Amino acid sequence: MELSPAQHELRKLGYGGSDVGAIVCVNPWKSPSDVWLDKMGMAPAFESTQRSRNGHRFEPVARQWYMEEGRPGTVVRQPGTIFHPTIPWWLASPDGIVYASEDALMGGAEPERGMEIKTHTVHLRHLYGEPGTDEVPIWELHQCVWCMGATGLSEWDLVPLLDGEFTMYTVQRDLELEQLLYEEVLTFHERYVLTKTPPPADGSDGYAAELLRKHPRHTSEVIVPAGDDVVAAALELRDMRRGLEQACGRAAELEQIIKTAIGDDSGVSWHDADGTANKITWRAIADSLGMDWKGLAEEALAGLEMLATHVLINLPKLNGTAEERVLQDLISGLAIAGMRTRHDGKVIKKGSRRFVCPKGWGKGFPKDKD
Repeated sequence: MELSPAQHELRKLGYGGSDVGAIVCVNPWKSPSDVWLDKMGMAPAFESTQRSRNGHRFEPVARQWYMEEGRPGTVVRQPGTIFHPTIPWWLASPDGIVYASEDALMGGAEPERGMEIKTHTVHLRHLYGEPGTDEVPIWELHQCVWCMGATGLSEWDLVPLLDGEFTMYTVQRDLELEQLLYEEVLTFHERYVLTKTPPPADGSDGYAAELLRKHPRHTSEVIVPAGDDVVAAALELRDMRRGLEQACGRAAELEQIIKTAIGDDSGVSWHDADGTANKITWRAIADSLGMDWKGLAEEALAGLEMLATHVLINLPKLNGTAEERVLQDLISGLAIAGMRTRHDGKVIKKGSRRFVCPKGWGKGFPKDKD
């Protein structure tokens, strides 16, 4: 669900379902540092993206599917942000609260369950099990458990849109897991938020951005002695970088073995022991038309050098007419350069072959930016 600006402000007062997975370090897109920055009012302003807007547009369709096919006859209402009855920072912003029927709703009956809508690409399908079970990504499971704790409801339906198809999963209330999540969030709240102390480094982009914000430049030439914890981190980093170097070498070797097998074909395919189909492709992308910026720059510089030489040679004998002629030459030269930019600076860029592994294998090894 795409929250309104008012709901985003309200969320800063407490912790919603999407915060919980980040705090316990299971959310791949959000870290404890991101949550802390948000609660401190230092997070970047929320900006909706085309993807989030599309997800928001699909929500009414998902609710309609849910009431007609997922759980026929039920009625879904959007409750806004819900607060835990006794813990003010325990929040939930469900995509829907579900009533058994319109008559039950009008008669004042209690809701049966809550529901959450997710819009995903097909690349996350492997994280879901059989529809009807609670086999869902761990951070979404935690979100459902957290929302049940805030609302007191005993069931929560998760409705993901995967590759254009709606499915439904059901999570039962788990008081033991609920208590564990509560304790983790309480510790985070008391240790970091109330004391305004940043959480430990977590490798996230948010933490890296905060480090740069706080320390944009070095202001001292002092090399400080490393403490025991920093020495331990440095030694582990050394070993890890050496291990990555070896792993990257082996990965390159394996990639070459596969490319050799593919040759002039498009890829290879196989089935895992459980029957899962896999394929690796090595295909050329289409050629593209690009701008030869280097060539244009060289032409422009050569033209300007020639014009500058012409002006310097004629500078002592310039009169009104000569000066006007030189300026006209300069303007003509720039006009010609502009024409070359529009017509002659195009180059064909040959499409490279891209080696594509199955989704879910990860993005490969990081490369140094130094």
